[in-house]
Amino acid sequence: MPQPKRFTDEELKEHKKAYAKRYEEEHRDELLERRKELYQTRKDYYKEYNEKNKERIEKCRKAHYAKHPKKKSEAELEANRAARHAQHWEKRVCVVCGAEFEVSGSKRSKNKRTCGRECMYKDPRCREARSASKKAELSRPGVREKMSADAKKRCSTPEFSKQMRQIAKKRFEDPAERERLAEIVRQNVRANPEIIEKGKKAQREYWSKPENRAASSESQKRRFENPEEREKTGAASRKYYAEHPEKAIQIGETRRMENISHKWYGDVVYHDGPQYCDKWTAELRRRVRAFFGNVCLECGSPQHGRLLSVHHVHYNKKLCCDTTPRTLVPLCKSCHSKTNSDREYWSEHFQEIVDTYYGGKCWFTREEYAALMG
Repeated sequence: MPQPKRFTDEELKEHKKAYAKRYEEEHRDELLERRKELYQTRKDYYKEYNEKNKERIEKCRKAHYAKHPKKKSEAELEANRAARHAQHWEKRVCVVCGAEFEVSGSKRSKNKRTCGRECMYKDPRCREARSASKKAELSRPGVREKMSADAKKRCSTPEFSKQMRQIAKKRFEDPAERERLAEIVRQNVRANPEIIEKGKKAQREYWSKPENRAASSESQKRRFENPEEREKTGAASRKYYAEHPEKAIQIGETRRMENISHKWYGDVVYHDGPQYCDKWTAELRRRVRAFFGNVCLECGSPQHGRLLSVHHVHYNKKLCCDTTPRTLVPLCKSCHSKTNSDREYWSEHFQEIVDTYYGGKCWFTREEYAALMG
């Protein structure tokens, strides 16, 4: 006696579809790799097969109509072929260069707007679509880690590094290529405050790690210990300023206006007159350093041999003689150099530390300092 069916045919179809979908989601990467491998191995074969197949069909057609001339003439054949081609292919105009091109009626070619890959990368709409597709791909779990591991493995080989250096050198020797890359940076980076802020944040996070600073320091030391490297750097600098004399004049003027002679003991001497008020003295700076324990407020480095710099949190050199916030903090040379850029961030950063942990105070009074020194 036949057993009754547990599922109807429609239910079985739905089960199969759900299983296939679930399997594809779980093994998506594996399936993509297998398809790529199959495509690579069979690519040449399919190309050769299609060409031979076209030749065979054309040969058979000509032989057939040679035996039966009354059926169709060559002109009719050409007309029918053109009609079939027009039926399945559509003529369009490239939105970038204006050249005519043909697309098939497939779904993949339905929204095609450019004649080739070069024009495709110039079309903003295509770039946005590719960017969205890439972001969707990278949002899947495990994809970024896998790509990072593959890139590290690939970049760790000396042959790959040498090859990339040669490619980069060849590209930047071309003035047109350099101008193109500079234009991309001007349009997509400098005109976008969000990207600039994101880059600054990444830089701060990177340089806040001691191991990164140490690695960079060792790399620079090894580089400048090499006489050939120093000569190469000096020659490149001399060549640049010889070709751009206005840059040399601009840098010299900037240094003349901003640099100080670093005579921090006694009177402070500047190129264009004093920028600090009379109350900015070595004794005040000693009281600021002593208040914070003679350590850098940012990284905690102690004062060894070289005196810590006393940084004006709000970049006002005359704060001792006016009504602006009087906030001073001691910094080591490395941390002090970081405050030359992104001033708004550093002002808020140090002011918050002083207000939160020191009650807004940042130096000892003369009486407190005298009592401390005994």
